[in-house]
Amino acid sequence: MSAGDWEALSALARSSDDGGVTPGRMATLLGLTSGTVSVRIERLMSAGLVERAEGTDKRQRPIRLTASGRDAWGAATLARTRTESWLLRDCLSEKEIDDLGGLLGTLLARLETEYGLAPRHDMTRGRSPRP
Repeated sequence: MSAGDWEALSALARSSDDGGVTPGRMATLLGLTSGTVSVRIERLMSAGLVERAEGTDKRQRPIRLTASGRDAWGAATLARTRTESWLLRDCLSEKEIDDLGGLLGTLLARLETEYGLAPRHDMTRGRSPRP
């Protein structure tokens, strides 16, 4: 699964509405053009990972995960988490990891003071899910 596909599935998996996310909203969440999102949606639909929910027209019909999509996203997320954990533990001691966690917590608190709360989930390439 590509990082882009994982990001799209993440946006759907973490959507507060089980009715799905419109393609326009997904473009905003991922910081992509509508054309790029359309191609990604079609690819994920062909793989059986997402489906269109009911809506007024194709552009406004929300996209939602299928059961296979949720399983694939969960497996990819677990693999990613394991890899990140291994990378940290491969080059840092437990104390260094604890120190890093404290430093990053301090940095995040300052950034949230300046720019608002961070999203509750991770996004790659520094994208923010806020419009």
